[in-house]
Amino acid sequence: PDYALILIDGASTVGVVQDERLCYNVRLNDSFIKTGGEDKPTLVRSKKTGTLCFSTDEVGDNVVTEIDVRIVPGFGANIIPECFYLKKGCQVNKDGPRMEVIAPGGKRTLLKAEALKHDNSWLFHTKIKVHHGPPKSIGRTNATTAIDMVDCVQTTYNLPLTEAEEEKRSLSETIR
Repeated sequence: PDYALILIDGASTVGVVQDERLCYNVRLNDSFIKTGGEDKPTLVRSKKTGTLCFSTDEVGDNVVTEIDVRIVPGFGANIIPECFYLKKGCQVNKDGPRMEVIAPGGKRTLLKAEALKHDNSWLFHTKIKVHHGPPKSIGRTNATTAIDMVDCVQTTYNLPLTEAEEEKRSLSETIR
């Protein structure tokens, strides 16, 4: 299997990967993503969506997560939004440089991440094992799919093209 470094982002509302080879079920989906940082909002165009299916060595292959993500080559990071887990009723616990996502009911750890390990930032990263298909296609018929696949979070941060053009004009006027 392939491995990839992923950022669990508390400010994101949509998942992003830089390489479509990390996904299966890749399809066209032309939209804009509003990103922050450096005190300026920026619109980034995404032309494809795919499904990311992964597990982690720290938790084990019996916990498989699937999430639809936007594919944006050169984005700078692979991202899973923290709200993906929160909307499912999971606990997201942060203690210093460690983060742990716990399934509803508190009985199973779904994900562990660390800050200050892969760079000098307080951003939480984890290494994921990428599966190139849904759990049944990866020979894990007895796998516990801890997080069911959901559609990408639809918010003002994931803008259809017509709304994105208006937002882009508005941002240009604000920045001037």
